[in-house]
Amino acid sequence: MRDLPSSWRWVELGKVLTSIEAGKSFKAEQRPALPNEKGVLKISALTWGKFQSEENKALLPDTDIDGVPTVQAGDLLISRANTVELVGAVAMADKEYPHLLLSDKTLRLKPDLDAAHSRYLLYVLRTSEARRHIESHATGTSGSMRNITQVNIRKIPIPLPPLEEQRRIAAILDKADGVRRKQKEAIALTEELLRSVFLDMFGDPVTNPNGWEVVDLGSLLKFLTSGSRGWAKYYAEKGSLFLRIQNVKAGRLLLDDIAFVNAPDSAEAKRTCVQEGDVLVSITADLGRTAVIPKDIGKAYINQHLALLRLDIKRISPTYAAAFLTSIGGQIQFDRLNREGVKAGLNFDDLRGLKMLLPPLEKQLMYLDFLDSQTDTLQRQKAAHTDSDNLFNSLLQRAFRGEL
Repeated sequence: MRDLPSSWRWVELGKVLTSIEAGKSFKAEQRPALPNEKGVLKISALTWGKFQSEENKALLPDTDIDGVPTVQAGDLLISRANTVELVGAVAMADKEYPHLLLSDKTLRLKPDLDAAHSRYLLYVLRTSEARRHIESHATGTSGSMRNITQVNIRKIPIPLPPLEEQRRIAAILDKADGVRRKQKEAIALTEELLRSVFLDMFGDPVTNPNGWEVVDLGSLLKFLTSGSRGWAKYYAEKGSLFLRIQNVKAGRLLLDDIAFVNAPDSAEAKRTCVQEGDVLVSITADLGRTAVIPKDIGKAYINQHLALLRLDIKRISPTYAAAFLTSIGGQIQFDRLNREGVKAGLNFDDLRGLKMLLPPLEKQLMYLDFLDSQTDTLQRQKAAHTDSDNLFNSLLQRAFRGEL
């Protein structure tokens, strides 16, 4: 471990916790809970750093919830099960959500407030030392979900300054994170506009009021594959992009948390190398996230948590396909597959069997034209977010070296 300022010390996380509380496994509906219903958190509620209460599922009627923790304001939550890159994701609840319960994949950490500041722990659990510990102790054999035990969570090494210094560091990071979040919210509002236009153009994708043709996704594919396992040995500081599940969301490629590889010259690499217009779909953990590969991305490869769909563009626009899979019409199908017991993730037959509404190609391309008209806005928003994200990550690294 690296050296710390003289007043700091390395401790195990468990030394500054009073308890760890676990949730429970539930069977749930395919939709989020209404405000007057009980719901269970999905692990995606924690995945992206900010607590996302909408990432939940309504519990089935008469579900036994006795003794299961609900979400309270200021709760420090960590996922004990997720993909290898995201197991151990942390977030803090912004307010009380008495209708939301913790799942068996979510743990609540209770800090000893005489020793540790809650928001300091929120940030320190995202340091490289904490991440290395989590990833090295996470277990699982399927190549999809990984688990970390409460024992190993307690053993996470953290740098611990005096309490007043913890508060000061947390306040600085809160300000930087606040700027970053506002810019991310602007992107979310633009994306909500895109979803609204999709519904206006194509109607409800569940009820299909326009009577569009319904086809199996398999009939629209020219090529289907998934990414490679065991590419950790090819990781590099720079090189080709290695796309992972966190790079894929709502039809958009997210490049604010990227990995690089020096890919081998092999048939496996050629198979998993993306092309412009390919649609990526997450097939493990948080199923059904999508992205479309843009032009000029350069060499990029996918990992085993993603599938690559190369479509017949004479019949379907990749942009429309990704938007449909992201819509409620696609997400209901992913949820159904998940509830039917998909443990190791979706297989190719699952993907080929997805039902797609197929409007005329001309109408699909009209939607693409609208998206293109929003490109400048989104690019400006993304550039601002990237700048603030880089600043935040720089501050995060400096903070825990005692350099703020």
